[in-house]
Amino acid sequence: MPLAEIHRKTSRGSRRSEDVLTGEVFNLLTLVPPSLALLPWLRRAIRLDGGPLQVNKAGHAHASYWPRFKLGDRTVEPDVLLSVPGGDTSAAAIMLEVKYRSGLSGWPTGPEDVEIRGQLSLQWEVLADLEAHELPGKPLDICPRALVFLTPETALPRQALELGRQELADKGGDARGFERSVYWLSWFSLAE
Repeated sequence: MPLAEIHRKTSRGSRRSEDVLTGEVFNLLTLVPPSLALLPWLRRAIRLDGGPLQVNKAGHAHASYWPRFKLGDRTVEPDVLLSVPGGDTSAAAIMLEVKYRSGLSGWPTGPEDVEIRGQLSLQWEVLADLEAHELPGKPLDICPRALVFLTPETALPRQALELGRQELADKGGDARGFERSVYWLSWFSLAE
């Protein structure tokens, strides 16, 4: 049974959804040592400034699929939350928002609207406030924190990332943290 069905993310007949793809790909990637597939792929992720995602080598990674977090009166649900242990009691927290045939939900709004609505902006706010005990594997500390926007594009979706950063800047959120910790990764880079 596909992982997406177990998590009630899709109906039995829907085998082509993003959630099915997410569940099957990441479930398979966590079955092999992270240093062989998952971590090399994630290291291909880049920020707006072109900086790569830095993740330590690890013997294993913990994954949580479609975790739900409260942010004020809203529920925020990224697709995957990875905990990649470091050399000590800390772990990297890597949140993934996966897209394949659809776009982001809740596009950012201008400064006239005080509520953060953009999907990436909301997820960054959750990740920035995440406590170590909320991570799979329960590390004592989180270092680093990264939000990875995984899409089928072959070039950086600059506008989506810039809109998320600008929304946070306009509304008093952590725009600098967003710039330093939000990455993009292409599905196509998995085959490289």
